[in-house]
Amino acid sequence: MNRIYKVFQWRKVQVLSATFFCIALALVACKKKDTMVGKNAYDPNGLLSSLGVDTFQLKTYTIAEDSVNTKNQLHALLGAYNDPKFGIVNAGFYSQFSLDNPGPTNFANAVIDSVVLSLQYTGYYGSATAQTFEVFEIAEDLNAEKEHIYYSFDEVDVNTSDLVVPGQGTITPKPTTRAVVGGDTLAAQLRIPLTAAFGQQLMAGAANGNYATQELFRTFFKGLHVRVSNPSPANGAGGIFYFNLGGINSKLTIYYKVDGASKSFAYFMNGTNVDFNHLDFNRAGKPIDNVINNPALGKSEFYAQAFTSRAVVEVAGLSNIPANSIIQRAQLELPITHYTNSLLYPSVQINMGTRITATNDTIYSLKNNIVYDDSKKAYVIDVRDYVQQVVSKQVVNRGLFFRPTFFNSTVERIIFNGTETVNKKKPKLVVTYTTY
Repeated sequence: MNRIYKVFQWRKVQVLSATFFCIALALVACKKKDTMVGKNAYDPNGLLSSLGVDTFQLKTYTIAEDSVNTKNQLHALLGAYNDPKFGIVNAGFYSQFSLDNPGPTNFANAVIDSVVLSLQYTGYYGSATAQTFEVFEIAEDLNAEKEHIYYSFDEVDVNTSDLVVPGQGTITPKPTTRAVVGGDTLAAQLRIPLTAAFGQQLMAGAANGNYATQELFRTFFKGLHVRVSNPSPANGAGGIFYFNLGGINSKLTIYYKVDGASKSFAYFMNGTNVDFNHLDFNRAGKPIDNVINNPALGKSEFYAQAFTSRAVVEVAGLSNIPANSIIQRAQLELPITHYTNSLLYPSVQINMGTRITATNDTIYSLKNNIVYDDSKKAYVIDVRDYVQQVVSKQVVNRGLFFRPTFFNSTVERIIFNGTETVNKKKPKLVVTYTTY
């Protein structure tokens, strides 16, 4: 499935083999943890024939996530869209800035031409239609401690004045069009004009010695909060844009003149700066909310959405396979509902996990970077090792959990066909085994 025109940097496909039954390795994404599990106990390649082939009845539904870490993730997210199945998603971000070269800085006799916040695109989700952007100065220090987590629902105090030039905040993003700045052709970027008064405020900090070190500068200027003011797009409208804050073109630039000579000064978001995404989800009354509240509705469709939910597949009949069986093959196929021209595309990669204990929410990872098969319109997953562990009583069968691989840094979502879908293809698990 060709997604190059929508996401430019992170869609390199990798298929990673699961290392089975090493529960000690942990992949922490949020309060619910993903950890590697499993170990190959048998060599099915040495078997001569199979004695059993079973197709299992599945139970499909969706569970909600509670909190996801968004600090210094792959993308900064910005925008809003209204998904008919998932509801409204509204995203903005907070970020610190730093100086390229701390030290004495002279802005004497500077006359500001313009102040521009530029954000380098890495992709988008939904439609690239006009949105109204707002920018506010952060009023409290962001916490750079490694152990400190900023969750998707976290906010920090900001000043009340919108720094965008009045009347110039509504912009039609062009994430696939290279930008021309001062005669130079640069990577595609969103350019938001900020007020000259804000530029004067930043320059005044240099005269007061606040540019001497990065620490002094970050105390003086704590960063910016960027968001949109269109929190309720029409049903099916809007989009969310992905940005690389570490890119050389993501920066705050003051363009000015001294005695008629044009100059510029930039503040960057890369390096050791802290940033985090804030997201609001309103799924009330939408199909995903109905399935979360009533899992039986997952027979028709079930869902997974970055930041908010995982798809679940339960296979109760695995216990009917004799304990003295060696699993030759176990293939789970999860078809999806997706229209080829839809801008709300499914995840190119998903992760699969399970629960080791029934008493907590910890999700242990079984397999990462499962690649979407566009020809089958499905995720086709080798679950042989998991089934073998269940049959051998080494793992309790508590279901399989699926989520987008880029769960903490995109707004991707997936509509899976349920066991009683009206569509042609239904989810299925086929297991081939030999007894000994």
